Amino acid sequence: DVYFIDDIRFLDAGCPVIVEDCDEVEPDLTIINDFDCQQNFSFANPDDVTVVPNPLVSCENRSSSVGRYSDNGTDPFDNTSVDFGAPIDLSVNNQFKIKVLATEAGPFLAKLEGGTAAVEIYADITVLNEWVEYSFDFSGAVGDGNTRIVLFLNATEVDGTAQDIYYIDDLRFEAQ
Repeated sequence: DVYFIDDIRFLDAGCPVIVEDCDEVEPDLTIINDFDCQQNFSFANPDDVTVVPNPLVSCENRSSSVGRYSDNGTDPFDNTSVDFGAPIDLSVNNQFKIKVLATEAGPFLAKLEGGTAAVEIYADITVLNEWVEYSFDFSGAVGDGNTRIVLFLNATEVDGTAQDIYYIDDLRFEAQ
C-alpha cells in the first residue's frame, strides 16, 4: 500500500489561519486557484472573483486568502468561469472540488464546456454561513476535450439580489 501524507502539524484547538510562504512554491496545475500560493489559472472575467482575506477562518478552511465572487442573483445563469486554453486532462484527476461559504441556499451547477460534449453536474447549497466542500465527478467527461469549467452559484434561480456574495476557495481537480 502507498500512503501520501501532508501538512502534519501541532495546532491549537482553535484552528488558526495558515499564512503560507509562497517563495519558491512550484505550480501544481491540478489546483486551479487557492487564492494563496497556487493561483494557476485566471477567471475569464477577472472582476468576477477578487482575492480577499478569509471572512471565516475555521477548521474547514484555514486559508488566509479566498476568492470573493459577486453573483447577480436575479439572473438565473450568471456565472464565473475558467478557460484552460486547452483540453482539461481528466484521465486521472476528474473530481472537481471547491470550498464555498454561502449566505443563500440554492442549486450549484458546475459545467464543463468547450469540447465535444458539455457536462453539467448539480449540487445543492444547503449549509449556510460555514465553509463546505463540494465535489463534482467528471469521470464521464474523460476524452470530451472540454476547455472550460463554468460555475453557476444559485443556478436557475432569480430570487437573489443583484450582488449575492459567495466566498470560494481551493478550486482543484483530484483523483477519485
